[in-house]
Amino acid sequence: MIRLLEGSKAEDRGDYLVVSTPQNPTYWWGNFLLLAQPPQPGEARKWLARFAEEFPAASHVALGIDVTEASMIDNRELIAAGLRMERSSVLIAAELREPLATLGLSWPTTLDAVKSRYKELAKRHHPDANGGDRAAEERLKTINLAYAAVRSRLVAAPSVAAVG
Repeated sequence: MIRLLEGSKAEDRGDYLVVSTPQNPTYWWGNFLLLAQPPQPGEARKWLARFAEEFPAASHVALGIDVTEASMIDNRELIAAGLRMERSSVLIAAELREPLATLGLSWPTTLDAVKSRYKELAKRHHPDANGGDRAAEERLKTINLAYAAVRSRLVAAPSVAAVG
């Protein structure tokens, strides 16, 4: 789940996941319950209460329901309880990799260290340096994506200063 790579936490409660983002408690889709199946008739209040238990300070309610078709959900009870429905298509992946790990680095790091490592890997895996090898070309694409993701995270990161 991409939220985990962004610093969120996921706790499995059996029939649902609690996804929380402690550093941003007002972010709706960073603080939600992901239900394994649509609520059954008569369960809307149960899920609203469960959300309130998991996120007592939240000023919002966000329930994700893991289905392949929106028609699988009878949303009348949820709407009657004051929720509005949104439908989103979510990308899935068999495997998630921390972009920095793809570069062979770990946090904390600096932009200079990332640039240096990227140049080294790009030179090593460039197709011209590998006789046009397709595997090297695919690896270079992965390295380029990882570098772009890490670079944007480091460039966008706010700086913190202590002033005395």
